[in-house]
Order: sequence, then structure tokens, then C-alpha cells
Amino acid sequence: ADWHRLRILNVLDTTTPATIANAVDSARTNNYWLILLFHKIVASPTVSTEYSIANFSTVVDDISADGIAVKTLSQAIIDG
Repeated sequence: ADWHRLRILNVLDTTTPATIANAVDSARTNNYWLILLFHKIVASPTVSTEYSIANFSTVVDDISADGIAVKTLSQAIIDG
């Protein structure tokens, strides 16, 4: 694995699904890994490190519809 090809998007309550979709598209176009860092997924965010279930579902559905492989970091390191 090329550790220089890792990118992290720290997802906050203000991060829109469209912002995440753009980051995913950029990762695919530029052939790098994108790590989406969600801290806590909740029904109604009250602090910046929480993300709404509704927005998270949108993100997951968009990634799934694109057919992008999704792995935990551990899986990606082991499986390649």
C-alpha cells in the first residue's frame, strides 16, 4: 500500500452529503483511498462531531449505488 495515497475527510455535523460525494468522486478520479471519519452517528446532532442518521444513510446509499468497495481501514490493509 502507498500510504501517501491516503486521504481523510473528517465528517462533522456541517459536512453535507454532497461534499462527501465530491470527495468520493475525487478519490476515484485521482486513484487514492478516502477514509471517511465519522465520530458519532445520531438522530439529531447537537455537537459538531455528531452526524445525522439521515445524512449518513444518504452517503451510504450514494456510495453503494456507485458500486464503490467499502472497507474498514483494517480490512483495506489486510485485503489490499
